Amino acid sequence: MRLSVLRETAAVEPRVSASADTVKRYVGLGAEVVVASGAGVASGIGDGEYEGAGAVVVADNAAAVAGADIVLGVRRPEAGLVAGARRGAL
Repeated sequence: MRLSVLRETAAVEPRVSASADTVKRYVGLGAEVVVASGAGVASGIGDGEYEGAGAVVVADNAAAVAGADIVLGVRRPEAGLVAGARRGAL
C-alpha cells in the first residue's frame, strides 16, 4: 500500500498530515510512504527526518501522489492534484 503525504499549498497552513513518528509507524505496518519535499518544513520537520523514518522523499506533490492508494493532507487537495492517484484511492 502506498501512502502519500502532501505539502500543503495554502500559504496560511503550517500543519502537515504526518509526522516523522507517524511515518515510522506506517512503514512498520508495511506501507510504502512517499512524502513531497518540504511537506513538513512549516511544522519544523525536515525531509531528512522523514527519510530517517523510512519514507521516500520526492520532488513535489504530483510525484508523491503518483500511484498512491491513500493521499494524506490537512486541507482538501485540488481535484487535478489527485488525478495521479490510483483509481479508488482514499
